[in-house]
Amino acid sequence: MADRAGTPSNGGAFARRCGALARNGGGVGRTSAWSALPCGAFSAGTRLVMREAGFTLVEILVALLLLAVVAGIGFSVHTAALRAARSAAAVADASRRGIMALNRLAEDVANLVLDPAATGDRPGFAAGPPSPEEREGRATAQVFVISFTARAVAGLDPQPSGTPLTVRYLVLRNANDSFRLARQVAGRPAVTLVPELADYAFSFIAADGERFPHWPPDTPQASRRPRENGVSPGLLEEEEEWSAGLPAALNVMLVLGRATERYPFRTTVLVGSGR
Repeated sequence: MADRAGTPSNGGAFARRCGALARNGGGVGRTSAWSALPCGAFSAGTRLVMREAGFTLVEILVALLLLAVVAGIGFSVHTAALRAARSAAAVADASRRGIMALNRLAEDVANLVLDPAATGDRPGFAAGPPSPEEREGRATAQVFVISFTARAVAGLDPQPSGTPLTVRYLVLRNANDSFRLARQVAGRPAVTLVPELADYAFSFIAADGERFPHWPPDTPQASRRPRENGVSPGLLEEEEEWSAGLPAALNVMLVLGRATERYPFRTTVLVGSGR
């Protein structure tokens, strides 16, 4: 039996039709829509099933997996770019702070003024750990102090002061065991120059080239500058009096950053004549 459209009503009729086509040589010379169908793929009781439009669960899972891989790669690239940008910004900030701090120290030391009264037990230039008097009776974070008198910039004034001022450079310990460098002028509140130092080192060079970890050195004669030829004895004595207690230069190393990222800055600063 066949319906009006010529479509087999059941699998048996369709199978019989396939057999008749086979006996007649495949329906050669006849025109029939059935002759184009793969009869060998069907048997009795078989229905022709057409796939509906849509995606299977496996296809959806594979698509989601590919999307997750692409998203992960994109996130990794974005994270790496942000990390590189932060690292570059940290390097730039460390360079700016390190250079500014060393330039300020060099300028202050170049404008150093040695007070003739500050000799003997009160040297005109002192550097080292805080004295017991400074530690006594109060907790202090100071670990190293450089103190001298200079015609220095005070506050927001861009020009050095004409009056000699007491300048102190302080290395202080932070709560996380790092250090910071601060500058104090004329007893005013200290201004932080470098908020975080991983390490630091100072050495003070005498006129004969010998280096000392603090100043004044343990050998008093090292703090006197050598006499120059062609100068009258009176001027020599006066210069020795002015220069006594001054190193010839300072060697400074500041290591900015933390344990994982360190940016060292080194320089040698020449000390002014003290006049």
